[in-house]
Amino acid sequence: MKFSESWFREWINPQIDTSTLCNQLTEIGFEANIYNPIFLNDFHNIITGKIINELKVKKKNKLKYFNVDIGRNKSIIAYSILDDIYIGKTVAIATKKSVLTKKLTIKKILIAKNIYSEGKICTFLDLGIDSSKKEIIEISSQYPLGTDIKKIFSHFFPIINVLATPNRSYGLSLFTLAKEIAVINNLSLPFIKIKNTKKNQKNKININIEKNLQHVVKYCGKKIKNINLKKETPFWLKERLRFSEILPKKNILDNIINYVYIELGQPVHIINSSLIKNELFIRHPKKKEIKKLHAEKKIILSKTSIVVSNAKNILSLGNNLNENTFHMQKRSTNIFIGSIFLKPYSSFHNLNKNDIFSQNNYRIYEYSTDYGLQTKLINYTSSLIVNLCDGIEQSINLSHNNTIHYERIKINIQLKNFNKLLGCHIQKNVIFKILQKIGYEILQNDKTITVIVPNWRYDIKIEEHVIEDFLRIYGYKKIDYLPIKYHTYKSQKNCKKFNLHRIKYLLIDKGYYEVITYGFVDPNMQNLFFTNNNYLTIKNPISKELSTMRQSMWIGLLSSIEYNQNRQNHSLRFFESGICFIKENTKELKVKEIHVLSGAINGLFYPTNWDGKNRTYNFYDLKGDVESILELCVNMKKIEFLPAKITGLHAGKSAYIYINKTIIGKIGELDPRISKQFNLKNSTVLFELFLDKIKEKKTKVIHAISQYPTIQRDISIMLPMFTLSSNIIKTCIKIIDNNLTKIHITDVYYGNHIQKNKKSLTIKFIFQHYKKTYTNREIDTIINNCIHILEKKYKASLRQI
Repeated sequence: MKFSESWFREWINPQIDTSTLCNQLTEIGFEANIYNPIFLNDFHNIITGKIINELKVKKKNKLKYFNVDIGRNKSIIAYSILDDIYIGKTVAIATKKSVLTKKLTIKKILIAKNIYSEGKICTFLDLGIDSSKKEIIEISSQYPLGTDIKKIFSHFFPIINVLATPNRSYGLSLFTLAKEIAVINNLSLPFIKIKNTKKNQKNKININIEKNLQHVVKYCGKKIKNINLKKETPFWLKERLRFSEILPKKNILDNIINYVYIELGQPVHIINSSLIKNELFIRHPKKKEIKKLHAEKKIILSKTSIVVSNAKNILSLGNNLNENTFHMQKRSTNIFIGSIFLKPYSSFHNLNKNDIFSQNNYRIYEYSTDYGLQTKLINYTSSLIVNLCDGIEQSINLSHNNTIHYERIKINIQLKNFNKLLGCHIQKNVIFKILQKIGYEILQNDKTITVIVPNWRYDIKIEEHVIEDFLRIYGYKKIDYLPIKYHTYKSQKNCKKFNLHRIKYLLIDKGYYEVITYGFVDPNMQNLFFTNNNYLTIKNPISKELSTMRQSMWIGLLSSIEYNQNRQNHSLRFFESGICFIKENTKELKVKEIHVLSGAINGLFYPTNWDGKNRTYNFYDLKGDVESILELCVNMKKIEFLPAKITGLHAGKSAYIYINKTIIGKIGELDPRISKQFNLKNSTVLFELFLDKIKEKKTKVIHAISQYPTIQRDISIMLPMFTLSSNIIKTCIKIIDNNLTKIHITDVYYGNHIQKNKKSLTIKFIFQHYKKTYTNREIDTIINNCIHILEKKYKASLRQI
């Protein structure tokens, strides 16, 4: 959020400069900096002037000409392209001495006989302040005519820009930030100043909260009679909004509500009270109920939305301002302002499904309201409306949801944990004093200390959060820097783990690129690979597309492939290592972290090839790379690739990877249906290794090199189609029982001269011995023995030529 420093200092005025103020906000957990718009350097010598009258001249164009008093008993004729100009209005005038944005200047132009135009009535577009609207710059009449408007705008500068992480959205209001600054500078806490206005205790409204509403805790509202909506929004209010990058509207109520939202950080809605008829209903929408927004847009409401209605029609969608009902005619005189208090975070996950947020009004549902501030919010808003638009306030209407029991969060703390986690001793009275200043209540007895968390701090859940909250006010700089303690000995446990660093370099040498992707992923994409929905959902996500914790690296890898493919990269190899997250109720925080290494290949095997012969990657290319990885870590004789149906992968082209009958990974070609969703042009092959399950480290065995020659033999056998080649090799190895003998599959053939549901497998034997050279008779005996066992165990037969 952005706001004027002078506006902020009306809430709290510490004796520090702007830079120090920003530093203090940053140190307590926000990101604050000074923001000065560039447009201030784009124009010069623009002054204030007062419209005297309109000149009646023959018009060759759509321009209007006015006599304008620019002070010091001097007037000029200035033109305007807009109609919303009236006599007595104070505006911004560009003269012959002025420079507009894009270095435009004003020239003296003859408009009638002996009558010259020497100025222009400026719009915000002319000065580069607002490129979206052509609106006359209206200046408050309190400033002397002829004043340079830069001096007027300087009252709103400097601008402070404050950013907050989603879990600290409570701070995005002037009131809350002022309280934080007051604590740091040992000043009295600010309070909401509500001006006295005319009040009437009559006409109470019945508010009915639907029984099955699980999110609405309380509804609060107030009626105001006899307001005057024809009044203009004051200059100071409009410009404060404008320099907060919220465009002022023609409707003064629009501007007041946005103004209050910046000050208090709480949303309200406004309803034409003639539509209420003394009864309001807070409820869920009916099936396929439609709501029309002010932008001629209709939406079918989600069943989890919350609406405010009369007996027949929806009047407001939650606390949303961006609606048709809100924009009343200027002849309307009676309004009702209301506020719904929702359970923390429920609003974002449920109401956001309608996607109706306005950039101009912030994303108001993303932030929870303060239970203790709701009544003050309504009173402050109504007093501001009455002071600016006249009117008579009526008494507040309150309704609680009796099915929900609301309680502030209570946390048991131990002072020894403060000292243990912070690494230094802090006195008890210092801890209590700071916690109480920032809104905590402390209950203490002989055994335990309990803190009651402030109404607005829904991010505080556990003792460590309380300690963190204390530390940001106490000051990080007050904690001594200590060297990290470490031990030089090697634990036996670490010796068993393989070297991930070495594996990364292996993959890089093979042409892979390491990528780093978000741990937050789209739940819809996650459902493509996991059907049990056993993923962690973020309470306050950055967006709906990043609202769950990943269970696999594949989503990030596929997004990287799509991104690079769209940039004409045709040979892609990526890998990523990191942590995935799975729900597990047996764990302390109900989450299990899994260390994973994943990879993906897509596109052409050779990036460029001079002879024009090329091919795309296939399953066996990636399988070979995975075997190279595993060969660094484990004994490959214990590794098995067994076909399996894996969600998200192509049926018949996927497998689990086993070591000693334990699944340590998976590999396969991406399901073509998912490939279409990512707009991938070629087939993609992926693997994922669960590093925590690969506990065995390959031991190096040193042995003598045989001095005797190798002898090779090939055999081709016929066997059932779905017999695994790995089982054939394992059986032959057991029969031979010689570490030096190597066995490979060199050919697999289906088709002509092969029986249906059969395949031909060619096996290469490479024989060698430490102590002798094998004779032909010995080799024939071994081969015949292998054929006999394979025939008996797998119904294999020697293929006839």
